[in-house]
Amino acid sequence: METIQESALRYLGKMKEVGYSVGSIELASAAVSGLIQAHPGGSDAQLDRGIADKHISNIESLMNRDAIGRWTMSKNIWFLRKFLDFLETGEINADHYVKPLLPLEEGFASIIQMYVSDISTNGQQKKSRMWVPKRYAFWLSNHDIHSFSDTTVSDLRLFIIEDTHNLSSKTVPSLRSELRRFHVWLYNHGYIPDTYESLFDFRVAIENKIHPAILPDDAASIIEQIDRTTPIGKRDYAMMLCGIVLGLRGCDLIRLKRTDIDWYHGELKISQHKTGKPLALPLTTDVAEALKDYINNGRPDCDEPNVFLRHLAPIGILKSGSIAGQIFEFYKKKAGLNFEGSYYSFRRAVGKNLVVAGTPVTDVAQVLGHSDITSTKQYIALDTAHLKICSLGFDGIRPRRWSK
Repeated sequence: METIQESALRYLGKMKEVGYSVGSIELASAAVSGLIQAHPGGSDAQLDRGIADKHISNIESLMNRDAIGRWTMSKNIWFLRKFLDFLETGEINADHYVKPLLPLEEGFASIIQMYVSDISTNGQQKKSRMWVPKRYAFWLSNHDIHSFSDTTVSDLRLFIIEDTHNLSSKTVPSLRSELRRFHVWLYNHGYIPDTYESLFDFRVAIENKIHPAILPDDAASIIEQIDRTTPIGKRDYAMMLCGIVLGLRGCDLIRLKRTDIDWYHGELKISQHKTGKPLALPLTTDVAEALKDYINNGRPDCDEPNVFLRHLAPIGILKSGSIAGQIFEFYKKKAGLNFEGSYYSFRRAVGKNLVVAGTPVTDVAQVLGHSDITSTKQYIALDTAHLKICSLGFDGIRPRRWSK
């Protein structure tokens, strides 16, 4: 009989055969790897259904206690169950994972829905306003509290302490501001006796990591791996070039429409998904040729307005900006490259190159579509050549225990 490792390889191969994306296959591989590690014999063992059921049960118990890990854990369970079904039937359907909704009691859900509808002006704002109240309500339910009116200062303080441990330092300020906004609304609508403003005045030490920009040679190596004679290759080449040359975000790339391309004036004119603000970028010759080649010779015949489409069934729009990252990782591995950096490193390279060339920071902000120049200043840290000019010498500084 085959080992669990051999079964896993057959499963992943079948996923690729029926048209799953590189990202989905990688997620499935990670889920099955966890199951393999749960077996005493590891990859050389044969599948033990009892161990598999217990492993899934353990993940489910964690999922029911932790809001932040719910999406990842539920996705692991979904791929593991497809793996077990595949071993029984030898078949796998090309259906797609649907992100589960965080379970909320009706009393919580109705109030949160009123809150979001009351203060939101668009769909993107509704998402950003909903995540904190839903996490808070989920936590309250798990602590046997079933109404916002029944919460105490101690409950709110405990939630803040416990939940901030699960978040990055950059996300905690967002949690704090959204909690403050939500509790002001609850107070104004008579659900709670106080706004609890004093609880939201805590300071957060934010860790600002300087993410790298891709090196020119690495970018060239990635581009060289793309087979531009195939329809998918033409798409991937045009997508990667939009990142390398224009610094487009992945979320804007998948939403790029044919009407956003001004061929006559040589511009791309988009409304940025992240900020909602308009942005006009020069349509350089290389990007224009890549887009033209894909639209005329590679793009599937589809009524969707988006430029870039999914080529495997079902043909249609790309639903997540992460697809740009998945394409980037695929060609990065194909090129044999092993460095820290994602598709976003293209955008950082554009910003770095502009700063190194002496472009004023205000102009760099306009090119990258930043609404706040503070976001642009981080690119100065990537300009190591000019930063060296600012460095101080070691003259007069004697190392500890140093003697001449």
